[in-house]
Amino acid sequence: MASHEDPEYIIDLELNFQRPELADFLAYWKAKRGIRKFPRRVDIVPREIQSLLPWVHMYDVLNPSLENNDTATGGRQFRIRLVGTALANNFPGTGLRGQPMSALPSPVSEHVQRHLTMVTQIQKPLRTQYSTTGIPGQEFQSSESCYAPLSTNDADIDIIIAVTFLENRK
Repeated sequence: MASHEDPEYIIDLELNFQRPELADFLAYWKAKRGIRKFPRRVDIVPREIQSLLPWVHMYDVLNPSLENNDTATGGRQFRIRLVGTALANNFPGTGLRGQPMSALPSPVSEHVQRHLTMVTQIQKPLRTQYSTTGIPGQEFQSSESCYAPLSTNDADIDIIIAVTFLENRK
């Protein structure tokens, strides 16, 4: 299945980005990957993607070599590693770094958990698009994201980097 479409959201495995910045991010990820299955975290150089940094979020995969025995989450758990300022500003009063996924408001936490789990299962980048963000008080915004796996041992996905752009709906 190439994609999942719902009136509220799209999960796109074909990576048909509407925002050129996300296509540029995917090209950057691919260049850093080279011939390996995944790039490493150390390959991602913040100054090389400086314009994207406010929109970047990263997650640690807490049990990267776990088998996919739970169909909902693959048995995996995630911890928030980093949330860029443009995104963090939508979650006032919360220090997200190092927090579990439950630190994000619902339904954002469920959406992100689903996307992270899917990336660990398909082991490649994923595009999502939502007609409304699900961020409390920010329902007037839509979002488009790219989630991409990283690995420190070239085998297990232990970090997922994502870029999400929020946009006021017309």
